[in-house]
Amino acid sequence: MATTGTNSATERRRAARSKTLKTATIVYDRGRCTMTCTVLEISPSGAKLRPQDAIWVPESFDLRLPDGNTRHCDLVRKSRADIAVRFAD
Repeated sequence: MATTGTNSATERRRAARSKTLKTATIVYDRGRCTMTCTVLEISPSGAKLRPQDAIWVPESFDLRLPDGNTRHCDLVRKSRADIAVRFAD
């Protein structure tokens, strides 16, 4: 799907993301801290999240999904409200 001469985020992704609006939990500091977030988009390789406070999201954390699965995440991009993560597991 990549086109020559462009470098958009959509073209750099390994897999297409599906839109969703599910509540998940960001878990960090060895499980001592949590933050609620909304999963806006998700794919097998990563996700776009809207945390309660994007400023406080660490570079690496676990994401506890509503289906009971937990994925280890590395922060890829951060804006005022949203973050993009790559699943590291």
